[in-house]
Amino acid sequence: MLFEIYFFHNFSIDIYFARLLLTLFSFLIFIWSFKNLSDRVITIFLHFIVFALISSFLYTIYKIPSTLFINIQILSLVIFTLSLVYSWDPKNQILVAIYYNLLFAGSIFFNGSNIYLLPNLFSAVIYVALISLLSILASFVILKLKKMYLEKLSEINFLLITRRLEFVKLI
Repeated sequence: MLFEIYFFHNFSIDIYFARLLLTLFSFLIFIWSFKNLSDRVITIFLHFIVFALISSFLYTIYKIPSTLFINIQILSLVIFTLSLVYSWDPKNQILVAIYYNLLFAGSIFFNGSNIYLLPNLFSAVIYVALISLLSILASFVILKLKKMYLEKLSEINFLLITRRLEFVKLI
């Protein structure tokens, strides 16, 4: 945001407004998260936060097309990191990737001819699709590793229980 405000003074109010809405929305969800809510509701709240985050970045791209590459790189890093940190189901990461790609396509489509004049627009589109795919794959890998961990944990618990039973029989 500092980069955008420093170099694009005429859009500073729009950028502040987009980031402020994201911050307020995230703060409200943060306050609601202290209530006893189900995991499903928390997941929906996380989707709202991610959607607001993506919308905030893409609104900036819509207003200032020349910031496309830096904003897409930052946003892609955030999306990929979310897939690792949240370690939620792959279906949730697929949803995030879908609305990330749809919002990105919408920001390009509604921007008009200004954005088509940027060099390497095609590579930015491929980059967004690739990061979305990698975040989904990372989510599947994390799910597989969780399942393997639970299997090993149940094996260890079974072995510990049988060993205790054998020890009790010896006494």
